[in-house]
Amino acid sequence: MNFPLKKSSLFIFFLVQFVTTIQANYREKQLPIVLREIGHQFLLEVGDSTTRVMPIEEVEGRYVVKFERDFVFVPDALSKIVFQLFEENQIERPFIIEVESCDSADLVHSFEVNALKEEKQIACRGRRYPKGCYLFYFTDSAYGTSTEIDTTSKERSATSYLWWLFMPLLL
Repeated sequence: MNFPLKKSSLFIFFLVQFVTTIQANYREKQLPIVLREIGHQFLLEVGDSTTRVMPIEEVEGRYVVKFERDFVFVPDALSKIVFQLFEENQIERPFIIEVESCDSADLVHSFEVNALKEEKQIACRGRRYPKGCYLFYFTDSAYGTSTEIDTTSKERSATSYLWWLFMPLLL
Protein backbone atom coordinates (compact mmCIF):
# COMPACT_ATOMS: atom_id res chain seq x y z
CA MET A 1 0.00 0.00 0.00
CA ASN A 2 1.43 3.37 -0.93
CA PHE A 3 1.85 6.31 1.43
CA PRO A 4 -0.87 8.65 -0.03
CA LEU A 5 -3.49 5.96 0.51
CA LYS A 6 -2.43 5.61 4.15
CA LYS A 7 -2.70 9.37 4.60
CA SER A 8 -6.17 9.50 3.07
CA SER A 9 -7.34 6.56 5.20
CA LEU A 10 -6.07 8.27 8.32
CA PHE A 11 -7.74 11.53 7.27
CA ILE A 12 -11.09 9.77 6.72
CA PHE A 13 -10.80 8.07 10.10
CA PHE A 14 -10.24 11.37 11.92
CA LEU A 15 -12.95 13.10 9.90
CA VAL A 16 -15.49 10.46 10.91
CA GLN A 17 -14.35 10.81 14.54
CA PHE A 18 -14.80 14.57 14.38
CA VAL A 19 -18.28 14.38 12.83
CA THR A 20 -19.41 11.74 15.36
CA THR A 21 -18.28 13.93 18.26
CA ILE A 22 -20.01 17.01 16.85
CA GLN A 23 -23.26 15.07 16.37
CA ALA A 24 -23.14 13.71 19.93
CA ASN A 25 -22.50 17.18 21.34
CA TYR A 26 -25.37 18.63 19.33
CA ARG A 27 -27.80 15.95 20.53
CA GLU A 28 -26.69 16.52 24.13
CA LYS A 29 -27.44 20.24 23.86
CA GLN A 30 -30.67 19.69 21.90
CA LEU A 31 -32.37 17.50 24.52
CA PRO A 32 -32.96 20.17 27.21
CA ILE A 33 -34.47 22.44 24.54
CA VAL A 34 -36.86 19.70 23.45
CA LEU A 35 -37.77 18.91 27.08
CA ARG A 36 -38.55 22.57 27.75
CA GLU A 37 -40.74 22.63 24.63
CA ILE A 38 -42.53 19.50 25.91
CA GLY A 39 -43.31 21.35 29.15
CA HIS A 40 -44.52 24.41 27.25
CA GLN A 41 -46.73 22.43 24.85
CA PHE A 42 -48.10 20.35 27.73
CA LEU A 43 -49.20 23.45 29.63
CA LEU A 44 -50.88 24.86 26.53
CA GLU A 45 -52.65 21.52 25.97
CA VAL A 46 -54.13 21.58 29.49
CA GLY A 47 -55.25 25.19 29.03
CA ASP A 48 -52.48 26.99 30.93
CA SER A 49 -50.80 29.77 28.98
CA THR A 50 -49.35 31.69 31.94
CA THR A 51 -47.33 29.18 33.98
CA ARG A 52 -43.62 29.20 33.14
CA VAL A 53 -41.52 26.13 32.50
CA MET A 54 -38.53 26.44 34.80
CA PRO A 55 -34.95 25.79 33.59
CA ILE A 56 -34.26 22.13 32.85
CA GLU A 57 -32.00 20.47 35.42
CA GLU A 58 -30.14 17.20 35.45
CA VAL A 59 -30.51 15.53 38.84
CA GLU A 60 -29.06 12.09 39.61
CA GLY A 61 -28.83 11.17 35.95
CA ARG A 62 -32.36 12.29 35.09
CA TYR A 63 -33.54 15.45 33.39
CA VAL A 64 -36.19 17.28 35.42
CA VAL A 65 -38.91 19.51 33.98
CA LYS A 66 -40.32 21.81 36.69
CA PHE A 67 -43.14 24.32 36.54
CA GLU A 68 -43.75 27.66 38.21
CA ARG A 69 -47.28 26.86 39.45
CA ASP A 70 -49.61 23.94 40.09
CA PHE A 71 -51.61 22.50 37.20
CA VAL A 72 -54.02 19.67 36.38
CA PHE A 73 -52.03 16.68 35.13
CA VAL A 74 -53.45 14.91 32.07
CA PRO A 75 -51.43 11.79 31.07
CA ASP A 76 -52.87 11.74 27.53
CA ALA A 77 -51.61 15.24 26.84
CA LEU A 78 -48.10 14.46 28.07
CA SER A 79 -47.70 11.22 26.10
CA LYS A 80 -49.07 12.78 22.92
CA ILE A 81 -46.67 15.72 23.11
CA VAL A 82 -43.64 13.61 24.07
CA PHE A 83 -44.15 11.21 21.15
CA GLN A 84 -44.77 14.09 18.74
CA LEU A 85 -41.75 16.19 19.75
CA PHE A 86 -39.36 13.22 20.02
CA GLU A 87 -40.34 12.23 16.47
CA GLU A 88 -40.07 15.80 15.12
CA ASN A 89 -36.63 16.23 16.69
CA GLN A 90 -35.44 12.73 15.72
CA ILE A 91 -34.71 11.64 19.27
CA GLU A 92 -34.48 7.90 18.80
CA ARG A 93 -32.98 6.78 22.10
CA PRO A 94 -35.47 5.16 24.47
CA PHE A 95 -36.53 7.23 27.48
CA ILE A 96 -38.49 6.49 30.63
CA ILE A 97 -40.80 9.38 31.50
CA GLU A 98 -41.92 9.57 35.13
CA VAL A 99 -44.29 12.05 36.70
CA GLU A 100 -43.92 12.58 40.44
CA SER A 101 -45.91 14.60 42.92
CA CYS A 102 -43.77 17.40 44.35
CA ASP A 103 -45.37 17.09 47.78
CA SER A 104 -44.97 13.36 48.36
CA ALA A 105 -42.45 12.31 45.68
CA ASP A 106 -44.97 9.58 44.77
CA LEU A 107 -44.82 8.28 41.22
CA VAL A 108 -48.21 9.15 39.72
CA HIS A 109 -47.55 8.18 36.10
CA SER A 110 -44.82 6.71 33.90
CA PHE A 111 -44.30 5.41 30.41
CA GLU A 112 -41.52 4.60 27.97
CA VAL A 113 -40.82 6.20 24.63
CA ASN A 114 -38.85 4.21 22.09
CA ALA A 115 -39.00 3.25 18.45
CA LEU A 116 -41.01 0.09 19.22
CA LYS A 117 -43.65 1.59 21.50
CA GLU A 118 -46.69 3.36 20.19
CA GLU A 119 -48.56 6.10 21.96
CA LYS A 120 -51.65 3.89 22.20
CA GLN A 121 -49.78 1.54 24.58
CA ILE A 122 -49.77 4.11 27.39
CA ALA A 123 -51.60 3.16 30.60
CA CYS A 124 -54.04 5.45 32.44
CA ARG A 125 -55.32 7.11 29.30
CA GLY A 126 -58.36 9.31 29.79
CA ARG A 127 -57.67 10.02 33.46
CA ARG A 128 -57.03 13.45 34.95
CA TYR A 129 -55.09 14.06 38.12
CA PRO A 130 -56.08 16.85 40.48
CA LYS A 131 -54.45 20.26 40.38
CA GLY A 132 -51.10 20.06 42.11
CA CYS A 133 -47.35 20.31 41.77
CA TYR A 134 -45.86 17.70 39.43
CA LEU A 135 -42.33 17.07 38.17
CA PHE A 136 -41.54 15.36 34.87
CA TYR A 137 -38.41 13.17 34.88
CA PHE A 138 -36.76 11.95 31.67
CA THR A 139 -34.22 9.11 31.93
CA ASP A 140 -32.34 7.53 29.05
CA SER A 141 -33.52 3.94 29.47
CA ALA A 142 -30.90 2.47 27.13
CA TYR A 143 -28.26 3.14 29.75
CA GLY A 144 -30.30 3.92 32.85
CA THR A 145 -28.31 7.11 33.26
CA SER A 146 -28.05 10.55 31.80
CA THR A 147 -27.48 11.14 28.11
CA GLU A 148 -23.99 12.45 28.90
CA ILE A 149 -22.93 8.90 29.69
CA ASP A 150 -24.93 7.67 26.70
CA THR A 151 -23.07 9.83 24.18
CA THR A 152 -19.70 8.98 25.72
CA SER A 153 -20.43 5.26 25.46
CA LYS A 154 -21.60 5.60 21.87
CA GLU A 155 -18.53 7.66 20.95
CA ARG A 156 -16.25 5.02 22.45
CA SER A 157 -18.12 2.29 20.63
CA ALA A 158 -17.94 4.15 17.31
CA THR A 159 -14.27 4.94 17.86
CA SER A 160 -13.43 1.33 18.60
CA TYR A 161 -15.39 0.06 15.62
CA LEU A 162 -13.89 2.59 13.22
CA TRP A 163 -10.40 2.00 14.54
CA TRP A 164 -10.59 -1.71 13.77
CA LEU A 165 -12.24 -1.02 10.44
CA PHE A 166 -9.47 1.32 9.26
CA MET A 167 -6.51 -0.38 10.93
CA PRO A 168 -5.86 -2.81 8.00
CA LEU A 169 -5.85 0.14 5.61
CA LEU A 170 -3.16 1.86 7.63
CA LEU A 171 -0.87 -1.14 7.68
